[in-house]
Amino acid sequence: LQDANIVHKYSRGINSLALLDRAIRGLKKQLSQRLIRQGRGLKWDSMVQTVEDAYNSKLHTSINATPDEAAKDDAAGRI
Repeated sequence: LQDANIVHKYSRGINSLALLDRAIRGLKKQLSQRLIRQGRGLKWDSMVQTVEDAYNSKLHTSINATPDEAAKDDAAGRI
């Protein structure tokens, strides 16, 4: 997993799991909408990066920032 740049994270809090579930549902919804709009000849795995980038650059009202901005603040120790 490290070679693929995949980080395994876990949380013992139920709120974190709820946020993760909401994010996964949002990504699945965006992915299915793009597949419907752009045609069934496309493979879903070729669209994952585009959907992920769109999700991470969209303002999320629950954190009043984009996930990209929140990750930068977290890395800088501001969250």
